[in-house]
Amino acid sequence: MHPIKHFITITKHRHQVMLLCFRIGLYGQGLRHDLSKYTLTEFWRGAKYYQGDRSPNNREREVNGFSVSWLHHKGRNRHHFEYWLDYDEDRPGHMKGMRMPRRFVAEMFCDRIAACKTYQRDGYTKESPARFYYRALGKFFMHPQVRRELSFLLTMLAEKDEKETLDYVKKHFLKGEPVPESWVEYEDLRAFDRAFGIDTDTRRDGPEEEYMRREAEAMRRMGVPREAGAEAEIPADAVLRDDDTRLG
Repeated sequence: MHPIKHFITITKHRHQVMLLCFRIGLYGQGLRHDLSKYTLTEFWRGAKYYQGDRSPNNREREVNGFSVSWLHHKGRNRHHFEYWLDYDEDRPGHMKGMRMPRRFVAEMFCDRIAACKTYQRDGYTKESPARFYYRALGKFFMHPQVRRELSFLLTMLAEKDEKETLDYVKKHFLKGEPVPESWVEYEDLRAFDRAFGIDTDTRRDGPEEEYMRREAEAMRRMGVPREAGAEAEIPADAVLRDDDTRLG
């Protein structure tokens, strides 16, 4: 049980997201971000399964097969795409990701930057949030437009810098400017790393071959399309997990 360490971690993360949200004009969302982590349901489980370098939700899931903290959290925080999963009326027995208002996509973008900074510490680089996106399975459950918007912002961050990308979010993205039609996300983490000249063996977050193998196997079993813009057919009884990630 590590209540003090957990409190410091979630508070540091929340303050980082708050400052990022303030920089793009989302003052109310910044102030309200992740407040549910301080409820008894989430806080004490976070303290019990505290890891320090990844989300305690992942450890809780490893121990129990599911995370009560995560189920509580994702149903109360609209910056998580999982909040927006619902039944697909056109395909009985399936679920799909819904469109997210752009202000919540922007908060999700800030959340991912802050989470990588919190867990990776001095190993963080501007490519880190995009690398998390490309190695995690979650993108295949997003609405195609949400996936397109998030991948564009994360890749812009990797190509440019935080200040320029946040300025774009505030002055263009949140004003409704569409993502450029020419934008196509990288096929996978390997393609992203190759494009940015990243040698995973020299990075603190390590090689990603195991993540990629598990991703490919999971996609094969579930029949999830690889390309952005394609909707995944998600069986209603499928288990959406993030146990191959460090973020919660």
